[in-house]
Amino acid sequence: MSAKNITNYQLLFLLYPVALLILAFTSPGTGDEGDSIMHYLYARYAFAHPQNFFNHWAKPIYVLLAAPFAQAGFIGVKLMNTLLSTASAYLTYGVARRLQMPRAGAAFVFTAAAPMGIYLTLSGLTEPLFAFWLIASVYLAVRGQGLAAVIWVSFLPFVRSEGLVILCVWAVYLLFTRRWRWLPLLMAGHVALSIAGYFYYGNLLWVFKKIPYATMGSVYGAGKLLHFVKGLWEVVGYPMYLLLGLGMLYGAYALGQIIKQKKYHPISAHELWLVYGSFTAYVVAHTLFWYLGIFQSFGLLRVLVGVIPLSGLICLRGLNAAVNVLPHKTAQTAAVSLVLLAVLAYPFYSLNYAMHFDLKADQKAQNELANFVKQQYGSGYKYYFDMPHLNLALHTDPFDDQQKQMTAALFTGAPLPDKTLVIWDDWYSPVEAGTKLEKLAQDDRLEPVRIFEAKDPWGSPRLTHLFVKKRYANTTADDGTTLQTIFTTDFEKPDIAHTHSMQAYAGKYAGVAHAGSPFSAGMDLPASELPTNAFIRAEAYFYLSQKEPDRYKEPLFIISFENDSSYSWNKLPLQAYLPENKWQKLSFTAQIPSLQTPADRVKVYVYNPSENCHAYIDSLSVNVVSGAK
Repeated sequence: MSAKNITNYQLLFLLYPVALLILAFTSPGTGDEGDSIMHYLYARYAFAHPQNFFNHWAKPIYVLLAAPFAQAGFIGVKLMNTLLSTASAYLTYGVARRLQMPRAGAAFVFTAAAPMGIYLTLSGLTEPLFAFWLIASVYLAVRGQGLAAVIWVSFLPFVRSEGLVILCVWAVYLLFTRRWRWLPLLMAGHVALSIAGYFYYGNLLWVFKKIPYATMGSVYGAGKLLHFVKGLWEVVGYPMYLLLGLGMLYGAYALGQIIKQKKYHPISAHELWLVYGSFTAYVVAHTLFWYLGIFQSFGLLRVLVGVIPLSGLICLRGLNAAVNVLPHKTAQTAAVSLVLLAVLAYPFYSLNYAMHFDLKADQKAQNELANFVKQQYGSGYKYYFDMPHLNLALHTDPFDDQQKQMTAALFTGAPLPDKTLVIWDDWYSPVEAGTKLEKLAQDDRLEPVRIFEAKDPWGSPRLTHLFVKKRYANTTADDGTTLQTIFTTDFEKPDIAHTHSMQAYAGKYAGVAHAGSPFSAGMDLPASELPTNAFIRAEAYFYLSQKEPDRYKEPLFIISFENDSSYSWNKLPLQAYLPENKWQKLSFTAQIPSLQTPADRVKVYVYNPSENCHAYIDSLSVNVVSGAK
């Protein structure tokens, strides 16, 4: 390509990294709220926990390179991935030039403008590093530095495990190009990491034995055969998806010519094997993993970000094949300009700030929870939770068991520290950790504190539940807290409006609330007799006849401080913790606020506006807890 043609793309070459840097510093999102954060955390705490450098899931090469960046916080890994994605686009352009592909500058555009590549660059994920490492190996090969390329690519499995698939392609490439002597060098990465990790694992074979995906199954199930082929458009966008299809057809035609003529024409061995071969093998491998339900595949389309540079080269072949059929150079130039304009415009059409660059709904709820915990509980607590983002929000070291453990550790029989907070979220806890909310609600050691909620872009609520360990079993606990019972009732004095004789936990009667009479019997006392800097703790047995589908009409357990109106209204959503048609004991604690008037009242009751279910309460006990934090 001439210097004049290079100049035509210079503005895009400069704008791309600038745009990514602006997004990195202005958008709070993490690209993904799970693996993205965990990869960052492994790198962030690698110097404190050196074993992280040899963790097969975290990927040793990624941790090694990301650890210095991660010391600057999550923005550090965003900046690292920005550098990598920019380098990948430049290298893709460089490969296109070395392969003497017309309009090589367009390969930069096709790599830079892939929508999923843009927003996942602003993450801690490993795909941008994989894309860079892969295209760098191809660049070395097309420059004639074959030996360096083979050694470089040998480390790819320690960036992402799919590197093993790429190594197989390179083995075929070396065989067909008669470079058999270099085949052993494809194991250079394994040898180097085996020796380095031996001093931690005491086993040279750890690079094989510790692969987390080496299982002929998946907890995530299986999917449709064409899931990844059809899903490619979400990765690269519709304009490039069409070009990619044309480019693959061109590759099939070129392969036919090579087989027919028995020589590499019209494309080189580099392009056939390292570009088309690697891209095809990568997509086919993930297709089979997901279709067969093996190797812990989750069917995530984001894995295709790792081959965006290769797709950019194939798109360029598709573009050239399409425009070269036009008879006039002016028409070809106009067609190329229109295609590039469509490719560049597509991310502005397809990317959405709330979905792709902002924090996810569950992250926002967890940030609110973290602020609440800092204000209400202070420091010195041990946490049990499963969602990675809370490590950022609460500034916990996830590799220090004294600070934080997974919720599964609650059920190992080990004692809980007095200052324990348990946090359950609606995805990682039940799906990844296997901890059901009902199991926490039925744990006599814990009591629910509050539910934190935020809605996702589709309007669905994402919920995070906070529990605290009960510390009030005795009149005076070891930590100095004192317990004073101020009210008890077994509801055995019948009240037609507020009690029910057909359903009771103990005795004959229970309190009841329903749409016709939404307030149950309960406690109603003067608040002026309560101490300041203390808590109200209410405990009772509850029963729901069925679940209310409308969350705005679900039954609530209430602790209310009020005069003419309620000024401190503390709620516990009952159906979040209760099974249907079964009595369950729950406790609930609320801080005593500064009273507004001498006539203020404190009330404890069930409120239930639901027309679908009855909510029952029995054996209510209310206590004042002093000296607790």
